[in-house]
Amino acid sequence: MRTTLSEPPYRWVEEGECGPFRARLELAFAPDPVAAATSRVTAEFAVRGLGLGPVLTRGSRPAVAADLRRAARALLRD
Repeated sequence: MRTTLSEPPYRWVEEGECGPFRARLELAFAPDPVAAATSRVTAEFAVRGLGLGPVLTRGSRPAVAADLRRAARALLRD
């Protein structure tokens, strides 16, 4: 994965490829209306290629979510 778009503090996009497959992760940041001084992050993730993209996307979501939770915890420690 490599960063293909960075629009601080609103959006971050990573894209990557492995053989015939392409993956894209987009993070959108917005102020949290409930908790002041925090952000709400929305993640969109998709895999494309060989007609297996939807299956790979669904299968990868738990790992992507775990990575994002780990990153959030690391940011909270700093």
